[in-house]
Formats: sequence, structure tokens, C-alpha cells
Amino acid sequence: FFQLFYLEIFDDKLILVNNDGEILFSSLSQLFNKKRSNLKTKKIKSNLKTYKVMGTLTHNSDIFVSYLDIKNNCQIYNIASAQINFDNLLFKKVFTSQACGSNLNAGRMSAYTHNGKNGLLATVGGEKINQPTDEPQNPSSDIGKILFIDLESNKKIIYSSGHRNPQGLLVDNNRIIATEHGPAGGDEINIIKKGKNYGWPISRSEERRVGKECR
Repeated sequence: FFQLFYLEIFDDKLILVNNDGEILFSSLSQLFNKKRSNLKTKKIKSNLKTYKVMGTLTHNSDIFVSYLDIKNNCQIYNIASAQINFDNLLFKKVFTSQACGSNLNAGRMSAYTHNGKNGLLATVGGEKINQPTDEPQNPSSDIGKILFIDLESNKKIIYSSGHRNPQGLLVDNNRIIATEHGPAGGDEINIIKKGKNYGWPISRSEERRVGKECR
């Protein structure tokens, strides 16, 4: 058994969110002090209720958490946000996917501006090992997609599709980079373009995928 957790930095604080939704913080200055025996962590109260945390993001004065709920034995992908304080975090839902699955994963987020609208890019994966489905190619499903979520309207668009398990996401100016499991084992790095299809599971050739996707 192992416990996954996510780290965020806000001002002089290190925020830790574990897989179960427990949120703690500590002082960065204490963390880098050679006398770490005095390092203390404190739990932050919150109203976040989750089956499993998938990712975190701090942006401006807010913290965003992507997480799963269970409904009728099916996993539902959500994103919630709260204004950061270190006493009590009051989360409000930003997004709930209409898709559900038995193995949802990924969940990375990054702040992004699309067509002048401020929002989030978010990754959604759901493929079991060696059990590909048609969901990444289905335009009616969020699974196997990178989504853009407008933070003003909370509406989403499918930014890119055909992803197997996009577990890494980075925005550098206008360049979007995602990492995911490759079609023939190993990992791949893709430069993400709006409206592009990255081939899973209809394209299985690693050489063909990387050559087309990274242009």
C-alpha cells in the first residue's frame, strides 16, 4: 500500500494534498532549515469530499483539486476550487464530467487563456492496461481528452483528443506539452495543438505517432 500526494507552494507555505483529500501545510523556511526536527505540519479543515484526488493546482489566490466521485459503481471526474487560507478551505465545484468509467486517471491541470477567456486545461484518462476502448476517439466523451474549462461559465470544450493516459501537463507561454503512456509501452511527449487527435487507440506505431504529433 502506498499513499499518493500532491505538493503546491503558496507564499511561504508548502501545501500537501493526499489521495484521500486530506490537506496539510508547513513552512518552507522550516523545511529548508537544517534542524528539521522542529518541522511541523498542520491540517487544514475543508469541505472537500472525495473518493480519490487526481491532481492539484494553485493559481492566483485559489487552489484547484481534481478528484473522483463514485456513482453507481462508476467513477465521475470533478474539479473544485477554494480561495486559499490556512484555517478552512471552502471548495466549490468548477466542473463535473458527464462521462464515467471504472479506471479514470490523469487529472493534471494548468491555468490557460483560450480565445481571451481565462480557464484551465485539464487531462482526463481512463484506459486500463492493454484494454483500449473507443472513448478517446468519441467526441461525446471526456475520457482520453485534454479539456479547456472556462472559469467564468464553468463550461468545457475538448481541446485535444486521442490520449491514452495524459499524466503530465505543462504550459510555457503558448506552448502546451503533455506526457502520457505510449502506444507500444514506454512514455511519449506531445506538443498539444487545439483540435488535434493524438491517435489512441487507432494508431499503434510509436514512430508514426511521435512524428505526426510533435510537428
